[in-house]
Amino acid sequence: MKKPKSRARRGKVIIEKLAQIVSAGFAVSDSKIDRLSQTVENLAVATKAGFDSVDQRFDQADDRLKKLDGRMDKMDGRLFNLEGDMSHIKTSLVRIEEKFGVGNYESRLESLEEDVGKLKSRAHMR
Repeated sequence: MKKPKSRARRGKVIIEKLAQIVSAGFAVSDSKIDRLSQTVENLAVATKAGFDSVDQRFDQADDRLKKLDGRMDKMDGRLFNLEGDMSHIKTSLVRIEEKFGVGNYESRLESLEEDVGKLKSRAHMR
């Protein structure tokens, strides 16, 4: 009857050793899981910071575009006024020619029209 006790002891010892090995394996796994969890958290924080930075840059670029759009609108208004002034000048030159017979206004008018064309092309307006 001694053999069953010794087998029982051996079985108990083996079970305890297996339990220790499994426990150690779980401890290692838990440690790895904790490190992976920390890495994921760090990546999440870095990703959020990156997205926040991109959002901030996008907002800054959007503000700059709005300012540029406002400046372009002002330039368009100035060019429109300049075209009106040119029309007024042309009308005045025609009246002067009719009244005094002066015929040199066409070259001046063409020069003014070229200047307006250059301004428009610089402002990308046509």
